[in-house]
Amino acid sequence: MGSKLQRQNQHIRRLTSKIKRHKKRGWSTEKMEKELSYCTGDSDRPSFNTGAIADARNKRRSSSNKNEQ
Repeated sequence: MGSKLQRQNQHIRRLTSKIKRHKKRGWSTEKMEKELSYCTGDSDRPSFNTGAIADARNKRRSSSNKNEQ
């Protein structure tokens, strides 16, 4: 399968070729360029909550919400 570095390089190569193809046809490449900047380390990916923290069903009401009801 290859090492992690080989897979990352392959992903970057495919992205760059896809960006070239889209630019040649005049299509938008904004999101692919953003992904490429994440892959190359030029910018950090935005952080977001996942799992139980993000699930709204598990959130407890604060005491101020109980007094209002």
